[in-house]
Amino acid sequence: MTSPALWMHGLRLPTPLCLLIVLLVLGLPLRRAAAHPGTGIVRDRRGNVYYTDLVHVWRITRAGHKSVVVHNVHTHELAIDSLGNLYGEDSRYLSSGEGDDRYRHRVWRLHCVGSTRQAR
Repeated sequence: MTSPALWMHGLRLPTPLCLLIVLLVLGLPLRRAAAHPGTGIVRDRRGNVYYTDLVHVWRITRAGHKSVVVHNVHTHELAIDSLGNLYGEDSRYLSSGEGDDRYRHRVWRLHCVGSTRQAR
């Protein structure tokens, strides 16, 4: 006597195996995404909006033009001072695979006229 089978996507799987798959899929706890998005969307006096995607810092002008204003920074938070300078941190994991695991922590500043420098 043969055991009943369940057809899935053209494959004939024995019932015990199908039940095991269903139990594993339904029994696994659902997890939240493990991302860590940037925060601190800011707007300057001229109406430009700045935000981070954890790779670059972007600006959207009042006219709707989008451009990268600070390249290659792992920034989570942004801030603007009273003069219009934009600040953020660059917290990046550096490893060559040779056991030298370390992080780079620095604060950068985008001067209100457009030049980017490391803040002191």
